[in-house]
Amino acid sequence: SGTKVWVASNSNQFGDNPNREYRIHEFDAATGTGVPRSTIAVGGPDYAYSYFAHIIAASDDGQWITFISRANPTGQNADRSFELFVMKTDGTQVKQLTSEKGAVSATRHEDSGRILINYSDPKTPPTIFTVASVANAANRDRWIQLVDANPGLEAKTVLEWLQRGHPGRFGEGQVRTLQRRLKHWRFAAHEK
Repeated sequence: SGTKVWVASNSNQFGDNPNREYRIHEFDAATGTGVPRSTIAVGGPDYAYSYFAHIIAASDDGQWITFISRANPTGQNADRSFELFVMKTDGTQVKQLTSEKGAVSATRHEDSGRILINYSDPKTPPTIFTVASVANAANRDRWIQLVDANPGLEAKTVLEWLQRGHPGRFGEGQVRTLQRRLKHWRFAAHEK
């Protein structure tokens, strides 16, 4: 948003992170100055933590940041599962948006600005949902499922839909990738 950039880093450059946990920092792209914005870990030393630590999305107005964490800053994440959180960009008003017994991640779609939520649990195959804004992510009733295990859905149909919505972005050569994804999702749904 403007010249502000938010990153997850395990740096101790501000002297407040001796355990080198992944935390959110804000930098001014024009001046290079930075400040720590989270005191909670958004990751940790192993690969799974560091992978999720790098998934950060900022709201269009630059007021909110979403991130994944196993921390328990609100008292709602006693099992320390990976959950989706939101906080003001100044590090205040941390809120836990999900309380799932599965895996959840979120990113902002560059073209549409919508939030994409990738969700799975022991009973649900990996599924992609979308919501219009960060504020809607906390309410599962607002999640719109983009793909399901519909046995009649053909990869070619999905590709054509993507091509109509995003001209020039998806080529005919990607139909095989979609076939593999659909096969995986259908298999996972069958195993439920």
